[in-house]
Amino acid sequence: MKVARNNTLAAIAAVLTIFAGWTVDAGTTAQVREKSLHDVSAEAYPEHTATLPIQEVGSDAYPFRDRTVTLSSLPTPLKPGENGNTSDRTYRFLVIDTRSIPTGTLKNPPEALTDLRFFAADESGMVRRLTTDDWVEDIEKEQPLWVVVHGNRVDSGETLAFMTAFCRMCRQVGLNGVFVLWSWPSGVVVRGIARDSRLKAVRADLESSVLASWLASHLLQRPVSLVGYSFGARTVMQAAWQIATQKSVALSDLPGSDARSHDSPAFTLFLVAPAMDTATFDRTIRETLEASPSLKVFVTVNKADPALRWYRHLWSCHGPSALGWQGPFYRTQKDLVDSLEVLDVTRQVGHTHRWEAYLSAPTLRRAFQKTGESLSTP
Repeated sequence: MKVARNNTLAAIAAVLTIFAGWTVDAGTTAQVREKSLHDVSAEAYPEHTATLPIQEVGSDAYPFRDRTVTLSSLPTPLKPGENGNTSDRTYRFLVIDTRSIPTGTLKNPPEALTDLRFFAADESGMVRRLTTDDWVEDIEKEQPLWVVVHGNRVDSGETLAFMTAFCRMCRQVGLNGVFVLWSWPSGVVVRGIARDSRLKAVRADLESSVLASWLASHLLQRPVSLVGYSFGARTVMQAAWQIATQKSVALSDLPGSDARSHDSPAFTLFLVAPAMDTATFDRTIRETLEASPSLKVFVTVNKADPALRWYRHLWSCHGPSALGWQGPFYRTQKDLVDSLEVLDVTRQVGHTHRWEAYLSAPTLRRAFQKTGESLSTP
């Protein structure tokens, strides 16, 4: 009996020892897993930098950060008479803001157009509120219009830094024109990358109808270039498609829509690190080119981009691949060789999804420079 009892106690002690080891290993594994997920999230979605202390970001790289200026904390809007003429302005770029518009309102573009907010950012980094978008009519018809749509997980302050870097790049390659930032609510809404990204994908698609309606409402008779980064590529691609095919609900309600229906809008699209389905792009660009043969599209491809590589898991385990990772279908590149140009920036950008790396890619810069030269040629 005594031997059996000793054996039983020894067995119990051994089980407890093993259990304790499992507990320690499980805790360590959980910490490693949590750290790994955090690292992957930060690497796959580096755009979300709003949690960084302002003082850690250099003012040279982010001139707006040290001023803590956001679109939601601005002075009283200027009166209509204070807007002045275009020649008197010293702004670096203009901002069209949809962050205050609920998602449900975007389904009715005419109503959403009345809720747009307009801002101007000057060379010193200060932002002021404008009451109307009359500045569009004041722009000389020869001046190209550049509309830039940012990506996911970017707060209002980061969008200003993003647009400032874009304008700096444009000056370096000799681009001229009027630069407009389309700022949409892409900050974190819910916990979890997949859930949050699915909501942003839907929002980015809805933004395209408002952008198309805004562009069509001004009867623009000048060269228009649309630049979309990450989820912003979804917005600009679908906006061009809606204008070309007159699919937007608001287009038929706008003044002069009958006259525009016979026009072929000429757009130049830059899809930078596009987070959109390749199959959707294939269908959209073909339908757009049928209605607007003068369309020119540039698409960047980065096989090392971790966020675009993860894109196929956004909707399911084996969903469609991202255009910016896979690239357009071969048949699409072959059929649309005169209208579609693929820019392979894998070696230049590397294993990152940061917009700074993409804007620094020489291949993309040359494409911008070539476009600027073509727009300036009479």
